[in-house]
Amino acid sequence: MTEKPETVAISTRKALQSMGFEERRSAVSDGVNTIWAGSPKRKVRVRLTAIAENTTRIRIDVDQGWIFSDDPATASEVMIQIEVALGNI
Repeated sequence: MTEKPETVAISTRKALQSMGFEERRSAVSDGVNTIWAGSPKRKVRVRLTAIAENTTRIRIDVDQGWIFSDDPATASEVMIQIEVALGNI
């Protein structure tokens, strides 16, 4: 994503909130900003890594709560909503 990591983090929080996910915690470690959020049926982890001053790598993992239960459709929707939130800043 061609945006500063701080801007992407703000948009990520807005997107998750608009989708009904509650932020559970966040942390920054080794240059990676990780945001954990959830709802009664899904757990979301978004990792933001600065690649360059205005470029951010986004990795989104959505878990349904059981073994091998990735949810790529919801992860894609989170990405779309982050892009929408970026357009509204």
